[in-house]
Amino acid sequence: MRDLEAVAEIHVREREPSDAARATARARLMAEIGREDGGRRRERPVGRPPGKAGVLLLAGAIAACSVTALSLVTGVMRDALPYYKVEPIVYREGDAARFLFAAADGTANTPGSGRLWYRRSSVGGTAVVHSPIRPGVEYAMQVEQDDYVLASPNGPLSRKDRAQSAEWSGEQVTVRPASAGDRAKWEADGKPGADALGVEVPDRSIGPEMGNGPVLDFGVDGARRLPTDPAKLRAALLNYAVRVGHERPADPDAYLYRSASFLLVDVPVDYGVRVATYRLLASLRGVRTVTAADAAGRRYQGVALRTTTGENGTIDSELLIDPGTGRLAAGQEVVVTPGPRTASLRPGDRWRYEIVRQAGWTDRPAESLVPDPRLPPPGEPPEGGG
Repeated sequence: MRDLEAVAEIHVREREPSDAARATARARLMAEIGREDGGRRRERPVGRPPGKAGVLLLAGAIAACSVTALSLVTGVMRDALPYYKVEPIVYREGDAARFLFAAADGTANTPGSGRLWYRRSSVGGTAVVHSPIRPGVEYAMQVEQDDYVLASPNGPLSRKDRAQSAEWSGEQVTVRPASAGDRAKWEADGKPGADALGVEVPDRSIGPEMGNGPVLDFGVDGARRLPTDPAKLRAALLNYAVRVGHERPADPDAYLYRSASFLLVDVPVDYGVRVATYRLLASLRGVRTVTAADAAGRRYQGVALRTTTGENGTIDSELLIDPGTGRLAAGQEVVVTPGPRTASLRPGDRWRYEIVRQAGWTDRPAESLVPDPRLPPPGEPPEGGG
């Protein structure tokens, strides 16, 4: 029961039934009272108590409508239990599993320490732009913006603000060509910037929502309660998805895979959760090893999962990792075959990406990390472990 209670702690509290739902259930109950023999209404003299059959029918109607009310309103009996049990993890064989076990060991050997969790990333995506000076000329540019997270697992970030975490974006949006051919066209235009090209600020959207599931949003306290056992972590994440999304993920392995980047760099989990995350990845179907460059041109080993949907086409979701330290260096969604949402992109383009510049614990004061709106974003704190 301790396992189920731990999983339940990160679930969203069940909402009370609405007035409309109560009224519907009450109306159905009253409609059944007084009906007998397959629904034919029978008159009964005023003041005469109902017979045995009437008592049974009334009791049955109350019971039936009570069950109906529960199913229509809250589904209490169904939702009170986890949808996924804690079951033994079955690990895959092959290069991907060995690589992920090495990353888990690297994480275990470099736990790091500090009062605050700090993450700085450069998030971006590829956009096809029109030349601002040459009609009919198009080229692909990587559009990028810095993104920051600061979290305190031991209380509020400051005396002025009771929040335990903060997330903000850098002021500058940068662009760079997606390929050598795109660079030639961009330079011929005089290297226009983001404003001249009219590009939009990229969304930070690499994560579980790409796997057709709800975003992990259980807060700092919920993150600290996540289990460090891979089997329990699997159940906790999938049951959270069911509770928040109100249905099972269409592809549980894809959902878990795309949740990994969130657990590895975004939240102040115990370092044991990051170790468990890598081990959980080693159990998922379809995960393979890759060697690839991130959007900054740095080459890493890593793993990838290929998925195909009617909307996105075929996409390789890559996690580029330093196995010696277990540090996630980058995550990116690479187009294999374009779909309707990626129709303007070419095979090999990074549809969306994140370069993890810094992710670790720090003892620097929170005030020195949260930016003053009048000043440029703060510099990176010293390197820290997971």
